[in-house]
Amino acid sequence: MKYRKEIDGLRALAVLPVILFHAGFTVFGGGFVGVDIFFVISGYLITTILISEMEQDRFSLANFYDRRARRILPALFFVMLCTLPFAWLWMLPADLKSFSQSLVAVPLFVSNILFYLTSGYFDLTSEFKPLLHTWSLAVEEQYYLLFPIFLMITWKFGKNFITYLLIAATILSVTIAQWASFNYSSFSFYMLPTRGFEILIGALISFYINSKTLNQPFYQLFSKPVNQIGSITGMALILYSIFLFDKNTPSPSLYTLIPTLGAGLIILFANTDNFVGRLLGSKILVWIGLISYSTYLWHQPLLSFARLRSVEELTNVMLVMLCLASLILGYLSWRFVESPFRDRNALSTQKVVIITLPLGILFLVLGVVGHLTKGFESRFQPEIGNIYQPTRGFSLRCDKSDTKVGCKLGSLGTTPTFAMLGDSHSSVLQQNLSDSLELQLKSMVTYYGSWCAPLIDFGTDNVNKNPQCRKFMNDSFDLVLKDSNISTVILVAEWGNYTQGYRWNDSGIAFYTDAQSGTLSAQETIKSFHRALERTIGLLKENRKKVIIVKSVPEYEEHLPTYIAKSIAFDGGLPEDVDDKMMNYELRNADFENVLSKLKEDGSVTVVDTEHLFCKTGNCTFIDETNEMLYIDGNHLSKYGSRILVEDIINNLK
Repeated sequence: MKYRKEIDGLRALAVLPVILFHAGFTVFGGGFVGVDIFFVISGYLITTILISEMEQDRFSLANFYDRRARRILPALFFVMLCTLPFAWLWMLPADLKSFSQSLVAVPLFVSNILFYLTSGYFDLTSEFKPLLHTWSLAVEEQYYLLFPIFLMITWKFGKNFITYLLIAATILSVTIAQWASFNYSSFSFYMLPTRGFEILIGALISFYINSKTLNQPFYQLFSKPVNQIGSITGMALILYSIFLFDKNTPSPSLYTLIPTLGAGLIILFANTDNFVGRLLGSKILVWIGLISYSTYLWHQPLLSFARLRSVEELTNVMLVMLCLASLILGYLSWRFVESPFRDRNALSTQKVVIITLPLGILFLVLGVVGHLTKGFESRFQPEIGNIYQPTRGFSLRCDKSDTKVGCKLGSLGTTPTFAMLGDSHSSVLQQNLSDSLELQLKSMVTYYGSWCAPLIDFGTDNVNKNPQCRKFMNDSFDLVLKDSNISTVILVAEWGNYTQGYRWNDSGIAFYTDAQSGTLSAQETIKSFHRALERTIGLLKENRKKVIIVKSVPEYEEHLPTYIAKSIAFDGGLPEDVDDKMMNYELRNADFENVLSKLKEDGSVTVVDTEHLFCKTGNCTFIDETNEMLYIDGNHLSKYGSRILVEDIINNLK
């Protein structure tokens, strides 16, 4: 296959936005599409090599896997080996346990499955997972485990037949991705069936070029004006995705066709005779493209360990330095690890196996031991283990409430007389509520959804990450309103979330500003919230239900267990500025309080005032008398914090 330097330039256009996106530079809000571009490039290059070998009847499955191993494993294992001492020194137990699991998954190329299975609302944020980026390698290798075998089986039927099958598979994959991105977003993000179309786009381009270039260079397929327009269009699509996509853009989905087709257009039309081809073929971009794999491997560990070690957020200067360090280490890794191992004259297959196999076994052993020892808890003083367990005592009776039966708490042999509807802030109350109600031989039914306001006919792009919230809550309220046994309804939510909106800081922790622009303006969103709350209370009262509204708990801009545990581990004691990390409670809940005050005046609702529970002496507290954490992050209560709130709720049920 003839070398095309513009393809290496396209690699640079893929890796740089990914690094800058993961560094947290918001201008590159769609930088994650760099991975999608890599998939297209890989599909094109590998398929081109496979077609060539098939046509010459010299394809060997063993040789193919040998090339893949030489390409992927040495640099990957070298980076993993370098992460081990930093993981030991800087990772708190829960982090190291998660890291240990990835040490097992990465060599087996199932890390995408691991991260899918362990992803969730209260999961450790992605910025603190040094090997998270290896999910894309796992997807690729799972594809290439199957694709050569597919070609071996179907080759006798001809390339046209194979092309039709690949087109059908691409359409099917896009369709599944579009549906799953709105229904099973974690599965869609990490798994091969929903990512396969990106690699298949590259494969289809390879088949197309191969069918047209039997007697001419590929760049003579089209006229110069067509090549110019096609390549510029491809570049425009990629740049549009990088700068105008953001974390709320469903991925992968139909949106993903924008950068992937853009990459495909560049592969088809860019050459040394047009602007895009010359730009991507420039020395600096080609150099970055050559080291892009090693650079990609280095960037996530560098950023993750810097964030893990730092108590405060990283400055922009530090982030820029880490991005540059990724390039430097990427070059060194490419020069002294990646390139030598790809040279069969320098290292035989036997030597590659002798070097990589023991390392793979080492990672597997260390990963299993790290998991079984819960991240080697004994490395730090015992109180850190007590503080830093993000899901400590957090027990969900049902993950997604079934709107037909809800989730029953308390005495299972009794008919529920109470109902609780809410977002994730209600879910953390369930265990303690169930225990308290069971002692009283009473029961409750609960309905909750993450980022779902417990309101009737409410839900906009501004305030809901879960697109099914509106229907879910409407169905849930319908059941509660019709149930004559339910006498009291409790509404629990992070109310400011639905009037003020949310965004994410560089550490991946949620904090809040003015309402985001979306389908509705900020003022329209607040008005919509007010109308929905008044309508919800009105319907409950019409159906003779007592209404209890639990106000939002005091919130912090930091993940408290992480912040406090790191302060003790690395700075020698509790931080003195925790109060400075609190959000302004009055400002955060002002819009909610405006409508709530009217409802309180006419006696429509009973209010549980959480601020007074957690800020009794004028200063809010995050730790109880026995030094147990009251929060599992910056705004969700632990089982100890929820115990305080549940006691007040139970008193209002009597």
